Amino acid sequence: MAVSQRVKTQLGAPLTGGVRRLPPWWMQPLAHVVWAAFAMLHFIVMGLAKLLCLQGGPAPVQSEEDLAPTIDEETGCVTEIVSVGMLPRPLPERCYAETIRFVHSGESVFGKDSEPMIVVIPGNPGGPAMYQTFAQCLHNNTGLNVLVLGHTGHTARTRTTRTFSMYDQAEHKLMLLKHFEDIWRGKQLILVGHSIGSWIAMEMLRTLDEEHVAGVIHLFPTVHHIGTTPNAERLFPVVKYFRETATLVADMLTLLPQTVLERVVRLYFANEDPRTPSNEMVARTLTMISALSLRQALYMGYTEMAYMGDLDVDHYCKFSASMTWYFGQKDGWVTAHHAADITDHLPDSYHFHCDQGLPHGFVVHDSERVASLASTWIANIPVHSRAGRRLRVPETVTRTRNATSTSSVVVYSDEDST
Repeated sequence: MAVSQRVKTQLGAPLTGGVRRLPPWWMQPLAHVVWAAFAMLHFIVMGLAKLLCLQGGPAPVQSEEDLAPTIDEETGCVTEIVSVGMLPRPLPERCYAETIRFVHSGESVFGKDSEPMIVVIPGNPGGPAMYQTFAQCLHNNTGLNVLVLGHTGHTARTRTTRTFSMYDQAEHKLMLLKHFEDIWRGKQLILVGHSIGSWIAMEMLRTLDEEHVAGVIHLFPTVHHIGTTPNAERLFPVVKYFRETATLVADMLTLLPQTVLERVVRLYFANEDPRTPSNEMVARTLTMISALSLRQALYMGYTEMAYMGDLDVDHYCKFSASMTWYFGQKDGWVTAHHAADITDHLPDSYHFHCDQGLPHGFVVHDSERVASLASTWIANIPVHSRAGRRLRVPETVTRTRNATSTSSVVVYSDEDST
């Protein structure tokens, strides 16, 4: 079943099959009261800021070229991409009415045309700038071209109020691959999914097949029943009832000076890991901070916790022999029970359990170590030439909008498909 068809059947479906404990009945009315209070505070604070002409710490801009292309005036959708090893020329600026912005790109002596290409699907939040070091290390270790496909809207430059579910993001990655088909045509892809990126990669395989994909590497994968994990049980009330309040708070925080925002980011990272993040990682994180990008991440997180159900064993078994799974030791998003489900149902896959204490959010401190492991697994993936094959995507892709928006339908042509 195509991803778009699954959107229609699953987003409106009731929660079934081992979901988390539902929040108490009083949580929703409390959320309305809290939102009303913060909405009033937000109105006062932003009004004063406008009167006083206050400006906070926006995402840092490196050059005039960094600002281009401009944000699409109609939709405000922005997708950021990291490419290592190749530089598409000319740079595509639009993809189905949304802006594509390269946060990092460069050419290299590596990356021969006949070799496969690594496509990294990030977790949530899905800003590819966080994966820049990881992508560079993968390229240095393997000599292969690497493309990190960010989630649409997960950047401070986004201006759309439309929110995207995990199903929308899976469709979005297929559209990006179609858009960049001239880059990888004749090659096979190696998909590397992190966290929810693993689930998205597997949804992409409902359209892609072994003709296009040589292998899939799953890093700290969340592919079934994420709503039953310890982190999800703690955060589900926030993403369900308080995400609009959190958006208002984030909007007020952006008024703070950049030095204060940097300190806030460091405190957040310190809460997750006592190690001090690099200045470069803090700067990259700031490029993702905005009220609307947080709203995107929280809504996507809500759809993950609310709608991710059983492991689709039949679908996963089709690609079992070409998949490598890497599980953390103490992962609040992927418990030992979740990992055991995967290893039991997919015995033909390669399974590795971390013994180095690497965290779920490895991109902050451990990109080099995880890239070294992934590079070893990539080296063992058999690759077959599929020159001339073209990607076939669903003829009609429907994107779900929020209640105040209308649907948009994108129709692809199969005239060039074989």
